[in-house]
This record gives sequence, structure tokens and C-alpha cells, in this order.
Amino acid sequence: MDDPLFTRRVSQELKLLAELKWLQFEVINLHELHVSFRGLKDSDYQDGIYHIQIVLPKEYPLKAPDIIFMNESGRFIPFKRICLNFSSFHPEAWTPSVTLSNLISALRLFMLVDAPGVGCEIKPSEIRKSLAKRSTIFYCSKCKMNHFPLKKTLVDLHK
Repeated sequence: MDDPLFTRRVSQELKLLAELKWLQFEVINLHELHVSFRGLKDSDYQDGIYHIQIVLPKEYPLKAPDIIFMNESGRFIPFKRICLNFSSFHPEAWTPSVTLSNLISALRLFMLVDAPGVGCEIKPSEIRKSLAKRSTIFYCSKCKMNHFPLKKTLVDLHK
């Protein structure tokens, strides 16, 4: 059985995520969340929709989650955990004040930084733009999220 702090915190954060118009999510269970979000405007990713898996440890929010990209972006390697300051790779940098919304927003911005790291790749701009266009036909067999209809429903955060 999950800790009441965990359940309350995740439930509150899911309510906040539901208000954001630039992403959509599916809850597999309270420990696994799939999120699709729009790429940032005026970037190589602007025409794309990106799908991530967030795995919350039972100690969340006291411990950081794992973040895994599920489709190609030219920035992160699909199906590999990503090493970021706000992921489980850096427990020393994690703070419980980071919310899922903060985490996803920071990840979108980090896509713009060409920094090496575990789970990262740096592909040329032309390839990123091509992958962005291709990302709109992505389908996740685990959560059943289909990007094709999301092209019209997800709003760009910076419009």
C-alpha cells in the first residue's frame, strides 16, 4: 500500500497537470505516468509532440523520479533513462519542492541545450526537425496515447 503522503501529493499534481493545455497524460498507475507534450515554439522541436514515461519511486516526493523518452527527438535516446539534475541520477540535487509540472517544463527547456549525458544524444538540426514532424504519428502501445489527434488539441505554451 502506498504512503498517504505519496498518494496525496501525486493526486494533487495530476490535478494541476490536467489544467495545462500543452500536454496530455495517461496514468498507468500512481507510480507510472506517460506524458505527451508540445515542442517549444521557435525551436527545432516546435512541430513535434514528445512522449515520456515518468516513474515515481515509492518515496516520492522525497526521492526523484526516472524520466524516459519514448519517441525519437534527436536530443534523447528513446527507452533509456535520462540523467538530469531533477532525475533519479542526481539524488543530491533533488528537492521535494519540484513538481511534475516543473519537471516537464524544465525538460522541455533542457531539450534546447546541446549537453552530453546519459540518455542524451545530439543530432543535427535538420534531423531534429524531421523527427519533430514524424513524432506527430507516434502511438504508445502501453498507454494507448496517439499523437495524431493531439496535433490539433495541444496548445503551444508560448502562443
